[in-house]
Amino acid sequence: MTDEAHRLTEAELDQIEQRCGAASKPPWQSFIEARDHYGGDDFIRVGGLDDSEPDMYVSRSVPEGLVPASAADLDFIADARQDIPLLLAEVRRLRAAQPSPHVASKISHGASGAIRRFAGWVARGSVGYPMLEGINYWDELMDSPSQMETCFAIFANVLELDDSGQPINEKYAEQRAVTWIYRYCTGKWPPGQPDLEPWEVELY
Repeated sequence: MTDEAHRLTEAELDQIEQRCGAASKPPWQSFIEARDHYGGDDFIRVGGLDDSEPDMYVSRSVPEGLVPASAADLDFIADARQDIPLLLAEVRRLRAAQPSPHVASKISHGASGAIRRFAGWVARGSVGYPMLEGINYWDELMDSPSQMETCFAIFANVLELDDSGQPINEKYAEQRAVTWIYRYCTGKWPPGQPDLEPWEVELY
């Protein structure tokens, strides 16, 4: 089984929290004879110094009858009353700090529309007007599909979205992509356009 199969659901965390909350009030503290006190049995003090809460004595059944639980078992039981709420809080803190592993982000409708429009302009030969006016880029790119791939990568790399996923610089992203086409078809940069930067032409 993978670690993912052991991931506790929120409902399971709630059930653990409810069981912990229904137990006798904290703190619980183990008292082991000769370690924590002298004379008497090992026990767990419940509720701190609240005398209304009786002490807890833990036994185990063996063929000879009941025997006291070990010091390690008493320590574990007592500390668990304080440890479990702390662990629950830490699990929830860590989950809140990370996106859910089961939820995949989807491209926004605005970004999808911008990419669709750019693809349509490229396909119709009308992209980048007036920069590419008079340049038949289809003839130039027909034998070099990798250049068209770079063109689309530039558009996607430069395109910026606002907090709601709507494009805020669609025409500029188109302009930068067209700059690449112009450079490939003419061998020079368009007048007034800066050179493309490495991050703009990165292929992911």
